[in-house]
Amino acid sequence: MTSKEKVSVSRESSYWKEHIEAWQASGKTQAEYCRQHELKLKAFAYRKRRFDKSPAKPIFHPVRIIEEEAKVSPSLSLMIGSRYCIEVRDGFNPVTLRQIVEMLER
Repeated sequence: MTSKEKVSVSRESSYWKEHIEAWQASGKTQAEYCRQHELKLKAFAYRKRRFDKSPAKPIFHPVRIIEEEAKVSPSLSLMIGSRYCIEVRDGFNPVTLRQIVEMLER
């Protein structure tokens, strides 16, 4: 390929890229955009597919990590005799606790 041909291909690529970007920003259908700019719909769709196949540049989004302090919920230790100790925390199920205590008292 001669340097003159390379310039021509580069200009053509730039031309179509500008139209594709303008179409995306317009909110119009491809057909509407092509009619308005006197472009052939098939040629536009072909160029768009070619650009879609080109590898996209990765987009990096900054991420901020926030450490939360460990939440310690208050607890109650329930001693049953000298053998059993049950720790009861916020949100416990009273029915389950009653069943455990009854079972251990037998």
